[in-house]
Amino acid sequence: MKKQFMLLMMAAVFMVSVAATTYYSFTVRYHNKDSRSWTFKAKMSGSIYKVTFGSSRTSSVSFQGSGSKAVVTCECGDVEVESGDRLEIKKGCIKVK
Repeated sequence: MKKQFMLLMMAAVFMVSVAATTYYSFTVRYHNKDSRSWTFKAKMSGSIYKVTFGSSRTSSVSFQGSGSKAVVTCECGDVEVESGDRLEIKKGCIKVK
């Protein structure tokens, strides 16, 4: 009985670790100095998402997907962001602080 319980627990730990590596999300803080909201395309692990930054505010935005970094395409080109970054948005351009 004890051996079966240990095998079951090892299988559960393995399944949780596999699930955790296949789906990842992270959050970044931003300050949008523009009086308009911006919606940009973000590419994360080959998938493309839309990310919206609210107007005239400091807030957070979450990136959902399978990876620890994302590339956001803004008015000034591509910007790579990762967990914990602080972003500044001005005239549609993203700057990592």
